[in-house]
Amino acid sequence: MDRWKFWASVAGALILALTAGFTRSSLADSAAKVSSINTDDGVALKRYDPVAYFTDNKVVKDADQFTAKDHGVIYKFASAAHRDAFNADPAKYEPQFGGYCAYGLEGRQGGRRAGSL
Repeated sequence: MDRWKFWASVAGALILALTAGFTRSSLADSAAKVSSINTDDGVALKRYDPVAYFTDNKVVKDADQFTAKDHGVIYKFASAAHRDAFNADPAKYEPQFGGYCAYGLEGRQGGRRAGSL
């Protein structure tokens, strides 16, 4: 009987540790997402509409009327349709390399370079 109690307490402690680690990992992933996106005052892409590039084949700046927030980062959109498309699949429209210049990420320019978002 004592052996059963011992193993039951070990299993309970293991489940608790794994659950706590998973929750902490999920929170860390969310925080890492925010810090990995190049933002100005919490707004990504310097107010460019991330969906317009794909749907309209052009860049649209100062799209302030419609906004969405993903992982603590604010995105701006030229239309409600663009905002809704982003909300449906944020990963499809998020900036690659976090909006930093790929050349700068190599370490030569500290992650930012003229022309990077």
